[in-house]
Amino acid sequence: MSTPGHGEARRRATLSDVAAAAGVSTSTASRALTNHPRITEATRERVREAAAALGFEANVQARTLRSGSSMLIGVVVPDIAIAFYASALTGAQSALEASGYQVLVMNTQRDTAHELAALRTLYARQVDGILLATSGGFVPGDMPVVFFDHVLRGVGLGYVAPDNAGGVATLVGHLVREHGHERIAYIGAPLQPSPNADRLEYGPANERLEAFRHAMGSARLPVVPEYLVSGDYQWSQNSAERACASSWRWRSRRPRSSRPQTRSRSARCAASAGAAATCPPTLRSCHSTTPTAGTC
Repeated sequence: MSTPGHGEARRRATLSDVAAAAGVSTSTASRALTNHPRITEATRERVREAAAALGFEANVQARTLRSGSSMLIGVVVPDIAIAFYASALTGAQSALEASGYQVLVMNTQRDTAHELAALRTLYARQVDGILLATSGGFVPGDMPVVFFDHVLRGVGLGYVAPDNAGGVATLVGHLVREHGHERIAYIGAPLQPSPNADRLEYGPANERLEAFRHAMGSARLPVVPEYLVSGDYQWSQNSAERACASSWRWRSRRPRSSRPQTRSRSARCAASAGAAATCPPTLRSCHSTTPTAGTC
């Protein structure tokens, strides 16, 4: 017996109910709710109002089976708290939602097991595609995958990555040509993957450091080992401050250079993207010169 005031659960509204309330066929109601171009705006509005009044919620699984598209895109990132990944997610979400897609976000915490689980979940949800900043846990599925930041070349549909080499070369050239600096330090992300990412291939940290070495060599300047410092895996401000201070401790060392001695000997730090460096009081203020690098 039902408790007074508590009848049976309300029957869930169907697409047929919406069509009847709007005075259209079921197929027209379906097209109107998916913004089909052949349906007039007036009809779409009438169907949407009927759906809202009835509390209608589309059956995503049924729609996926009918159309062959879930209109879902998965975005997998190592750490959503890092500004770079948050910015990338915001941009991707804006572009995808403008095209009618919804975004499912997975945060892997730079762990291969988390990434594997996230990918399997997205594959099971039959998403239409995946944007992936891998931490080494990638396994292929039936959905197209586009890599960004950390990439696996030759896998998936392709990848999108910043011009790390060009950015670092521009930065070093600016310090040498415009300011006459010779002792240039490099602060970047760890060259090795995090302890939980044992399959990560050649990454942006390696690319930036190699670009720095190449740019310094092209300028005929020495790369001092003590001036190469890395932050932590969280790209935290504290680690950037420690790294900058560590490099500054070597300021009294002045390696021989082929440059005329009249040039400035002031040390500066080249901070790669991700190490949001805050200079110690002994250094001048930081400023950004390219999207991928900054100087202290």
